[in-house]
Amino acid sequence: MPQRPIHSPQPIIPFNLLICAYLFISHDWVVLFLDAVKLTDEVEDHLRALNIERKEYSDIWAVLHWRDWGGGKVLISPETSYANTFPTT
Repeated sequence: MPQRPIHSPQPIIPFNLLICAYLFISHDWVVLFLDAVKLTDEVEDHLRALNIERKEYSDIWAVLHWRDWGGGKVLISPETSYANTFPTT
């Protein structure tokens, strides 16, 4: 476990449970799940230019249950909090 710096009143958290966005990458589809209010029009345009679709943050769970994108298998790091993976089961 990382050591807390002496000058820091906050403990170091090795895995942040607060997820701000998800990035889904398949063979032919890339989607950033992030609430629209967190992006400027310029960033939205840049994502579109890169062929990165943006969906609302809460849409991730519905998309992970789709079977059309690859047979329903999702790779999740074993260090990921169970609270963040539970809705995929």
